[in-house]
Amino acid sequence: MTPLTTLLTLAIGILIAGTVAGTVAYSMNYMMRADDVMHRIILGTYVIVPSVGLIARGEDPAVVIISMFVSIIIIGRYTFGLIKPRLPRRKPANQQ
Repeated sequence: MTPLTTLLTLAIGILIAGTVAGTVAYSMNYMMRADDVMHRIILGTYVIVPSVGLIARGEDPAVVIISMFVSIIIIGRYTFGLIKPRLPRRKPANQQ
């Protein structure tokens, strides 16, 4: 049985790293104007790849998957909503 402090430390670390990754993913999708399918693929990759790596390393799968999903999809979206007004708007290619 894994101690509770170890699980909490893992969850907090994932939440911090996942929030940064989620904010970067949402910002990247916004700046490159990704369509809905591409947006979901990029966010899914941000959730799945680190989750597989941490689970393969022997971490608790439930804590890893739930923490990654919450940090990237929920907290990352909220954080991106806060910084979105400050991001530059790209002009279409036919305008100068």
